[in-house]
Amino acid sequence: MKKIHFSQNFIKNVVVPTTGRAEYYDEGCSFLALRATQSQKCFYYNRKFNGTSQRIKIGDTAIIALTEARQIAQEWSVKIAKGESINTAYEDTYTVGKFFQVWLDMKKTRGDSQRCAKSSIQRFSCYVPKKLANTQLSACKSVQFETIKNTTAAQIGQRTASILITDLTAMYNYAIKLDIVKTNPLKAVQKFPCVKRERFLLESEVTRFFNALKAEEDNFRDTVLTLLFTAKRKSNILALKCVDVDLRKKIFYLSGDVTKNSKPDVSVFDDYVLQIFKRRIPQSLAIRSPFVFASKVAPQKHYSLPHKKFKAFLQRAQIANFRIHDLRRTLASWMAQQNTSLHIIADAL
Repeated sequence: MKKIHFSQNFIKNVVVPTTGRAEYYDEGCSFLALRATQSQKCFYYNRKFNGTSQRIKIGDTAIIALTEARQIAQEWSVKIAKGESINTAYEDTYTVGKFFQVWLDMKKTRGDSQRCAKSSIQRFSCYVPKKLANTQLSACKSVQFETIKNTTAAQIGQRTASILITDLTAMYNYAIKLDIVKTNPLKAVQKFPCVKRERFLLESEVTRFFNALKAEEDNFRDTVLTLLFTAKRKSNILALKCVDVDLRKKIFYLSGDVTKNSKPDVSVFDDYVLQIFKRRIPQSLAIRSPFVFASKVAPQKHYSLPHKKFKAFLQRAQIANFRIHDLRRTLASWMAQQNTSLHIIADAL
């Protein structure tokens, strides 16, 4: 029997055997044990009562803090001393909302993209009703998640609804792995079929697009043109910093913190974008902003391209069924299918 005074640092760095398991007992709390295997580390309550030696699982160290585990062990010891039964269903107190955060914390520890985590949080807060978020994990039914899927699809789109269902499914699978629930209610919820979007600016729309863009203020206009001529994601361009742009070599660097796949990216830009950067970078440095596309209201933050403003811009340009993300495939589509360069058209108007 290995006895040691448990601490958060010890639990985090405990040596996990390559095969089998290691078990430790807490000097700071009677009957509290830690069992470590290759797959997980769990707190247990180990003692002899009712005539037999019993090992009762308290919970995974990923979701139960040391202070909580000690409190549970002490409460159980008091109840056993009084001859009372103990409630071993501690994990069942997790609500959907609380465990969703536990799942996100696990993904962060695993090294998953924080950009994706922020998107997951936004989807959950926007489309999962508070009533369901406050419901116990084990009490949720498939029909409730089916309703969320359909409501989200009606509000924002089928793709967002399917991604939300993917997140919730993964969350429940993690809860099953930790023995918090036995079944996944989302197993019966079918995601919408994934239809690849092929939209880009058509030849009949380009002139109206550039004419309408000329009337916009510089932050909006420069951002849209840079998105169009670099074919990069909106979030990457908006977060682009002055120090990450090399005007001489005509390249810019995106760190793994902002890219979708969490890998660094070096991109080449052309003379059209070079002129935009040459104008904007000195302006940003003059107001002590680190961003190429600095916010005029708060220079320490980058500009945020408003969806409502982009929608109004499209209405003035008489362009329908077009999204900001569609700018990414427009340049490549024109290079492949058209004889006229978008750069020439933009300069001519």
